[in-house]
Amino acid sequence: MHFVAAPDLCIQIEAEYHLKNSGTQAIRELELRLPGRRRFHFEEPRVTWDTTALTTPTSKENTRNSLISLPDAWKVSARHTLWLSVEYLPATAGETGPSFSEDAFYGSNPQGNLSSYA
Repeated sequence: MHFVAAPDLCIQIEAEYHLKNSGTQAIRELELRLPGRRRFHFEEPRVTWDTTALTTPTSKENTRNSLISLPDAWKVSARHTLWLSVEYLPATAGETGPSFSEDAFYGSNPQGNLSSYA
C-alpha cells in the first residue's frame, strides 16, 4: 500500500500473487471483488496475468465483482503470476464514510468517527 501525497491524492494498493492451479480442471476466468463503490471511490483496477495486461469488466452475475478473462485456459498444475493495482480516491465533498486528505485518514465505526493524522 502506498499513499501518494500529490495534487491528485490517492491510496495505491499493488499486489503480486504467485498462483498454482491445484484444482481438477482448467480455469478460463477469475472473479475479483473489491470494496463496494458505494463506500469507496477507485479507478478501474489494473491487472496483469504473467506479462499480459487484462481488462476487468463488471460481472453480469454479481455487479460487485469484476470478471478477469484469462488469455488462455489455466491448465491444472500450471503456475502464473497475477499482478493487481488499484488507486482509491478521497470521498467527494459532503460524503460520509472512509476517506483521506493530504495529512489524515478518516473512517467511521458504530461508536463514532475514527481519524489518524500523519
